[in-house]
This record gives sequence, C-alpha cells and structure tokens, in this order.
Amino acid sequence: MQGSVRKTRARSGPGRGATKLPGTCRRPIVASELPYLEALGARMRDLRHDARLSRITLAETAELSESTIERIEGATRRTRRTTLGRIACVLHANAEELVDLAGPALAPESLYAERVARRRARRCRRKRSRSPSSPAR
Repeated sequence: MQGSVRKTRARSGPGRGATKLPGTCRRPIVASELPYLEALGARMRDLRHDARLSRITLAETAELSESTIERIEGATRRTRRTTLGRIACVLHANAEELVDLAGPALAPESLYAERVARRRARRCRRKRSRSPSSPAR
C-alpha cells in the first residue's frame, strides 16, 4: 500500500467519530506559540535534570506517559494547567512559573477534567489498598 494515507478515528471532542490524518490535531501549534513552548520545554528539562530524574521516572511519578514529557520538552505539544501542576509537584517546582512560561500556548482544560480526576483518585486508592501495608515476616 505504498503512497496511501492511513486515517485514524478521533477519540473525543466535537467531531467524535470523524476521521483525521495521523499526526494532526484539532488546533495545530502556530509560530507565535513556539517561543513559549520552547521556553517551557527548556525550563522543564532543567528542573528535571536538577532533580536528577529521567523522563521515564518523571512520567511514572506524575502519572503521565513518557511521550508526553518528551513532547512537552521538545516543544511539540501544548499542555494543560493541571498537567503542569502534576509535573511541578514531582519536580518540587512552582506550577505558576511553568504556566506563565506556557503563556498563550497553554491548552484549555478538558471538559472532562473532573471525571478524569475522580478516576485517577479511585485508581490511586485501589493501588494503595492492594499494596501490603507492612512487609510479611
């Protein structure tokens, strides 16, 4: 199938079920946002290096994917205030500093943010209840 373009299904949003080309997003990054995204990525990378954390460790601790961290640091992805808050918490940094660096390139919060937060909290409670509170003797 050389020369053909594979289409994927959009997962959510207003055009739910509509097809889109791989690698496209609802709102592409524009040139005026790049300096903000690059500044955010550089600062995040510096904070991560100062904390002596790998991308994998940061991602696991903040409950994000490694590719999300990589794309934020590489200035190829917008991010939300809540995501920056989780990253800042792990890096012991000021979340507002990261939000300010993102400037107009900050992504809007999801319409489903509360539902996602409840699901994440439930998952955390389940993990804690499954792990032994004290080692077996």
